Amino acid sequence: MIARAALVGSALLTLLGREAPARWQAPRITGVVYDSIAGTVLRGASVQLLPLEPSRQAEGRRTTESDSAGRYTLVDVPAGRYLIGFFHAKLDSLGIDLPVRRIDVRLAAEQVVDLATPSAGTVIAGWCGAAGARPDAGAILGFVRDVASAELLAGATVAAQWSAISIGPGGARAGVQEAAAPTSGTGWFRLCGVPRGGILLLHAVSDVDSSALLELDVPAHGLLLRDIMIHRRASSADAPSTIVSGIVRDRSGQGLPGVRVRLYGHDAETRTSATGEFRLGATAAGTQLLDARLIGFVPARRVVDVSPVTGARVDLTMADFPTEIDTVRVMTAFARRTDLLAGFERRRRLGHGTFLDPDQVEQRRPLVFTDLVRGLPGVQVRSVDQMTRQVEMRGASGEVCVPALVVDGVRVPVLDMSVDDVIPADLVKAVEVYPRRIQAPPEYQTPECGSVVVWTGVRGWLARGLRAAGRRP
Repeated sequence: MIARAALVGSALLTLLGREAPARWQAPRITGVVYDSIAGTVLRGASVQLLPLEPSRQAEGRRTTESDSAGRYTLVDVPAGRYLIGFFHAKLDSLGIDLPVRRIDVRLAAEQVVDLATPSAGTVIAGWCGAAGARPDAGAILGFVRDVASAELLAGATVAAQWSAISIGPGGARAGVQEAAAPTSGTGWFRLCGVPRGGILLLHAVSDVDSSALLELDVPAHGLLLRDIMIHRRASSADAPSTIVSGIVRDRSGQGLPGVRVRLYGHDAETRTSATGEFRLGATAAGTQLLDARLIGFVPARRVVDVSPVTGARVDLTMADFPTEIDTVRVMTAFARRTDLLAGFERRRRLGHGTFLDPDQVEQRRPLVFTDLVRGLPGVQVRSVDQMTRQVEMRGASGEVCVPALVVDGVRVPVLDMSVDDVIPADLVKAVEVYPRRIQAPPEYQTPECGSVVVWTGVRGWLARGLRAAGRRP
């Protein structure tokens, strides 16, 4: 009798245009959580379902976590209207609110709802406004923390620098652009207007403490997420030296012996063993820049967070030198019409340094920048390794020092890079060299060493042709 009644009920539902729901298929919601910025799925996201009706909060609330494939499933969901969204550390690093959606759950066996983080363009536009509207403009977002306590550091300053080449009526100019921003009360920061697909230098300062100088690659889509860890002496004055260890491999996965490994800002360095292993003592924890070099391979650099307790473990892969030369990236389309050699002749008449005007630069026919300054009074060029050359002088104390490098009036950080990679010789128009600090004009002085001032532009046959045509080179 009961079975017959069930069949009659099913027939009536069919006649009314509805099929009877299968009793063994409870309503559920499933989908995939995507990371739109990285272009992959997002695992470990906490997906939450919340009823819109306050009276059904306890009954309809559901929570689950996305798996390694980014997939999630919420089971036994009663019919009704809901808000669905997710939490993840990725959202915290973006500094944005939880993205939520409204959905209407019916008595269906399954409803598919995919979720995603905002795209890089959406985040840049939301935080940077007009500064992020340019097609070449990107942004850096993140938190500044104390590496020992993980405390978020309010009031810190994050600054970035990058080189740019501009081409205009006066020729080609190499210069440095900068961006800086303070952290908020939660230690969060944003830097807008950085170059998309470019390389920049970044560091953070909190009171008297600072991070290492970091070399970072900005992705082509323009959004870089990077937290910065600072080792604060006030909170860990007696912290022991930390250890950074790891292995360096070639592209086939074999360990590379004899690789020179070091951390920027620290004197200690080491060489990898026959199996490619290395162990390096660091004088401080925090976010550091690890550098590996070996003749015949492209230098490898990695930003690492060094814990004061566990140190850091790093695996690096080094690639053979490419057979093709990379393209030149032009960051600015036009330069202002200014005389970059203003004051050059006046300073040369004072005779406080050594000067090379455009004609003298052309006579030297330099292949690289160090060809210009080699042999000048007070200057010596030292080969750090086969690929790296460094300009050195004698400081006030008599010790060897690295002079300040000023390009078109802007001080340029050289770090451990070869100065020949920083300044292409064919862009140099004139040079001023001040071997002693007191000789340099106040705007070019540095307390530790002398200064090398470089002016870029057009010289030689091209400059003469422009002058003949009545145009200023």
